[in-house]
Amino acid sequence: MEARRHEEGKRDEEQNVHERRHVFHFVPACLRAFVPFLPYHPPQRPEYTSSMPATAIILKLLLLALVLVFVGAMVVVGTIWAMAVFLLKPERMSDAKALFHLRRLSPSDLGLPYEEIFFPIRDAQSGKPMKLTGWWIPAEPDSPAGRTALVLHGYSDAKVGGLAWAPLFRSLGFNVLAVDLRAHGESGGKYTTAGFFEREDIRQVIDQLRARWPAQSRQLVLFGASLGAAVACAVAAERDDLDALILECPYFDFPHAVLSHAGRLGVPGRTFQTAALRVSQFIAGIDYSQVRPIDMIPKITCPLWAIFACDDPFVPPPDRAALVKAVRERGGQVWEVEAAYHIMGMIAEPAEYQRRMREFLAPVLAERPLESRVVS
Repeated sequence: MEARRHEEGKRDEEQNVHERRHVFHFVPACLRAFVPFLPYHPPQRPEYTSSMPATAIILKLLLLALVLVFVGAMVVVGTIWAMAVFLLKPERMSDAKALFHLRRLSPSDLGLPYEEIFFPIRDAQSGKPMKLTGWWIPAEPDSPAGRTALVLHGYSDAKVGGLAWAPLFRSLGFNVLAVDLRAHGESGGKYTTAGFFEREDIRQVIDQLRARWPAQSRQLVLFGASLGAAVACAVAAERDDLDALILECPYFDFPHAVLSHAGRLGVPGRTFQTAALRVSQFIAGIDYSQVRPIDMIPKITCPLWAIFACDDPFVPPPDRAALVKAVRERGGQVWEVEAAYHIMGMIAEPAEYQRRMREFLAPVLAERPLESRVVS
């Protein structure tokens, strides 16, 4: 009964509409009585059908399916593109983040004197001028002249993070230069590129460092942590004027590190992650395979020390084993820190870290024995 009343109401409404439309045709109908050739098309009553034709239903369903496929494809493409851009443009270290995570903003918060310096370089990606920012921390007054450590920070970090190693290097008689890599901290650059363009950036920094402070940089040690270690590998593989290279938690290669970390966190969508890595190379015009630390290590000619954390989400055991083998075959030293998280070896074993650092650097910098001062 309810359905019948609804159907009758619907027909009454359509009848009313038809009658209103008929009123609007009254004037043309009257004019036609005086002007016979005036065209006139009286309104037609709608025909009622019990259902739509099957072909029309099929066409509408096909159209709906095409729309859903198109929307789904756009969502997938948009998601992969956003993931790729996120890899290339990590959130920069802000003062608020530095205070919250590191409890410091500058070397002065660690009681270290410093000077803010800038390196005007040519961006190999865009061909335009670009500026890298750094902190120059002079060695202690009674230190032997000519020693400088260039410290490179990790992904989504900045030179303020690299300060963690500055007191140790300074206690060993080093000047310390901590720089912001491209697309990090206060440096220029649109994208971070896992060492692809960073190697050229740091090459220019080293050349300018040698020119501006020739006496202070006669002996140059390059130190890199995580992403900084990958950059340091790529730089050292192309230079023969470095006195030593220290790598803190280098990863196998950038895609391995990304996928390993995502898997450790339980992030779903490995296919999306792999696609995002490929798209990121297209966006930035780079090739991650050209700066793989596992391939760069055999090309390094200077003394090498690599530190690995055994609880590292970016370097799973098979990757770590391959890297350890590469370093040892190259003739370098290896230290695997038990129960240490990524780049936390110095926190997990501070005394042993300092002892091993001195032992590694002593023969490298044999001009004057390193003093046995302990950093608190």
